[in-house]
Amino acid sequence: MTIKHKIYKTLQPLLPVNQRTFSILRFEGGCLVQRFKNMINPSYHWKVFSYKRRQGQLLNIGTGGRGHSGWINVDARTTCEDVHLALDIRRKLPFKTGQISGIFAEHVLEHLDQREDMPKTLSECYRILCPGGVMRIIVPDTERFLRAYVLEDPVLWDQLGWARLPEDMPTPMHMINHIFHQNGEHLFGYDFASLQLVLRQAGFASITRQSFGSSLDPRLAIDRSEHRAYSLYVDARKPALAQKTGDADRSLPAS
Repeated sequence: MTIKHKIYKTLQPLLPVNQRTFSILRFEGGCLVQRFKNMINPSYHWKVFSYKRRQGQLLNIGTGGRGHSGWINVDARTTCEDVHLALDIRRKLPFKTGQISGIFAEHVLEHLDQREDMPKTLSECYRILCPGGVMRIIVPDTERFLRAYVLEDPVLWDQLGWARLPEDMPTPMHMINHIFHQNGEHLFGYDFASLQLVLRQAGFASITRQSFGSSLDPRLAIDRSEHRAYSLYVDARKPALAQKTGDADRSLPAS
């Protein structure tokens, strides 16, 4: 346990809010501080300027310290060395309309509010994608967990990588709640139909279920193997004849 975590464990019981509320306030406060830092940091503006001059780049959102060489790797915070830009993806992204050729989002979108933030984030991703560009989304496959729970089938649990449940999740219902909530970090559980719906509403076409390591754009098949057993893989393509005027209408307020 780090010194930071030790201090938190000591102070948390003394705070006037519970742990979940504290975590939300800490995250949102961190995002607010980072937006202010971006606003006054000349280095950030120079990076954005240089990225805007390049067409056809690949964007990896919510890297969590697992960025890729040759990509623009973004996360909400700059605590990881591989993060090129610290961005709140719930707000307007600092890229030109139609500039990005592919977007990769692995186990990040389930952390967004489904009613407010998910539609705005997908619309913004749609805006910056070039016509014909692909967005690859990987989230926990909630349908498969629910099927294993309802059928009480140990084989299905084994296929999900949970032949034996961990000590802190002693029953299948504990695991189901973990997939939906993950200690408050997850805000929505997706199956293919629900993910397809929000992608269609954002304007995407050719929304297809994929598998580990297989994508409409082979460059986006950079999936992490540790998520393979329990993930839903979906590719969504922006129409090749997307109208720029329509894309511009989808933009969000600047961060």
